[in-house]
Amino acid sequence: MLRELSFLRNERAVADNSIPRGTLRIGSFETTAVTRLPYIISDYHMSYPEGRFDI
Repeated sequence: MLRELSFLRNERAVADNSIPRGTLRIGSFETTAVTRLPYIISDYHMSYPEGRFDI
């Protein structure tokens, strides 16, 4: 899952030639949302503070 997020982050930055902003909508099973997403979202938010999440 981290690889996918990293890939998407890099692809977006290359395509836009900018820092990602806006809302990222994520669909997830409850177990995944509770156990994995907090770490992923925290890392993403530290790298891109302009981003928001809708889970």
